[in-house]
Amino acid sequence: MPIPTICNLTEKMTRTPRKLPRNQCLREIAPFYYAKSARHAKAALVPHHGTLLKVSPDGEQTEIVATGFRAANGVCLNPDGSFLVTDQEGHWNPKNRINWVRTGEFYGNMFGYHDVTDESDAAMSDPVCWITNIPYAMT
Repeated sequence: MPIPTICNLTEKMTRTPRKLPRNQCLREIAPFYYAKSARHAKAALVPHHGTLLKVSPDGEQTEIVATGFRAANGVCLNPDGSFLVTDQEGHWNPKNRINWVRTGEFYGNMFGYHDVTDESDAAMSDPVCWITNIPYAMT
């Protein structure tokens, strides 16, 4: 069974360049994983906004692994099958995050697709770490 290509997957998604999947992660044997960023400071329009997704080997089924990402710019599939996903600061995230992703967990961006109504910090999974900006004025 062929592994779906990025081109095949993006045909099923919006055609806006900012909404294409970022940092796709292929395993030697399918499935295919990718992070789909949320709409920036707008409510999700489709169930994939702000999620880590798993695509079946035939490309016909997509499953949400985790939710609550703003602008996920990196996906790392670890040897044990777990994931690290980065997320960019802005709108709801106070700083950049590196998340050790667990299936079914919520990672804090209220504008993505999810069923979380509690806006407190307790409702989101903590990141492995927060990455702060270094001021340009430093020499």
